[in-house]
Amino acid sequence: MKIIVAPDSLKGSVSSPEAAQAMARGIARAAPNAEVVLLPLADGGEGTLDALLLAAGGQRITLSVRGPLGDPVQAAYGLLTPKDGTAINNSTAIVEMAQAAGLNLVPHGKRLFWRRPAPAPRALLWG
Repeated sequence: MKIIVAPDSLKGSVSSPEAAQAMARGIARAAPNAEVVLLPLADGGEGTLDALLLAAGGQRITLSVRGPLGDPVQAAYGLLTPKDGTAINNSTAIVEMAQAAGLNLVPHGKRLFWRRPAPAPRALLWG
């Protein structure tokens, strides 16, 4: 029996690769002879970088950037390099904006800025 495990991330708890690994462990206990294929997915938000790097191969690069409120945050981007070793120029990058500007980086008390008479946040002014 072949089982394909293709989960998305579980927002705020586990990434799609972590969810796939957990599911695979459960399947291995229930059906030890099954062939399990892991294909973590992402919808373009949280977890997209990890899912694409796992699928295509590549290098994860982490650096400090300005978050949605202007504070420094750690965010990563990826450079694709296929697992099969074929040559590729380093012009293909993956940027997951959720790491640098995601809602999880904004404290709950500051998420409804448009309901208060306040200056426009930097994200609106600087793009």
